[in-house]
Parts: sequence; C-alpha cells; structure tokens
Amino acid sequence: MLLNGAIAVRKSQLALWMVTEQELFEQALFNSRQNEKEIAVPILDMMRRLQGEEQEELFFETEEEPKLYVLSNQSCIFGAAVMYYPDVLLNCANQLGSDLYILPSSINELLFLKVEDGEPDQLRNMVGEVNKERVMKEEVLSGHIYRYDRDRRILRDLDTGEEIEI
Repeated sequence: MLLNGAIAVRKSQLALWMVTEQELFEQALFNSRQNEKEIAVPILDMMRRLQGEEQEELFFETEEEPKLYVLSNQSCIFGAAVMYYPDVLLNCANQLGSDLYILPSSINELLFLKVEDGEPDQLRNMVGEVNKERVMKEEVLSGHIYRYDRDRRILRDLDTGEEIEI
C-alpha cells in the first residue's frame, strides 16, 4: 500500500485523466494539506532539527529576533508548495507584523523574512549563489525573489512584476 508518494505529471497526461491543470492543482493541494501540515520556524531551529540534537553546540543562542525563517511541510519534502495553503503566508506575515520577502530555497522549502530585514538585490544574489552551489539542479525552484503583500494578499515576482493572488 502506498501511503505517500509523488510523481511527475506531464500535460499530455491531463487529457488521458480527463482533468484540467487547475483541477489537478486543487486536488494535489488538498491531498498535500491533508497529509503534510505546514511548519514555519527560524532557520537555526530548522538546521538543528535536520542535523540532530548532538550538533546543537555548533549554534549559539541569541536574544535577537530571528531574521530568516523556513517554510515547509513536516517532512521537508516538496514543502515549498505549502505557500499555496490557504492563509499560510498571511499568517506568517501577520505573526511578524510585516510584508515578507519570499526566497525560493528549493522545491523542499522556502525562506522568508520581513521586508525591512532584507534588500532585494542582495537577496537575489544570495538565491542565485545558493541555487548554483548548494541545491541539486532538479530541486531548484526559481532564481527570482518575491514580495508578499499581506494587505492585498498578493505574491509579486520582483523580477517580472507578475502578481499571484494567494
């Protein structure tokens, strides 16, 4: 019995399955949310979690508010999709009291920070460098950065200007 899994879907398969791309997206989003709840944690906490508690001494505690957060699902596999879960970005933005910059770290997670804590050109360079040096080619999500406007509930690609209502 297959409990969790993923397959690549080609547009040609949609006709065979008699579904539209939108219907497939909505069903995949529903299934994902049922099986994988979202997590949003400071990046240092995520690094501790992924490396195990025995590595904890490599990180230092600080009284400062974290500046960079990870958004994913509980398994951290294909977790970038959680940004499409209803109100996830809005809840993150409201929790921090700010619009957000969204950095597509990989298909497995996104990074986010308050807009006042980052500068678009610097963030764009960081994403490009990380994609090139740290992320497997097949797991690169995008080289663009995005701004989430919590009042309008819009995600805007800062490179193309394209806006997505979320």
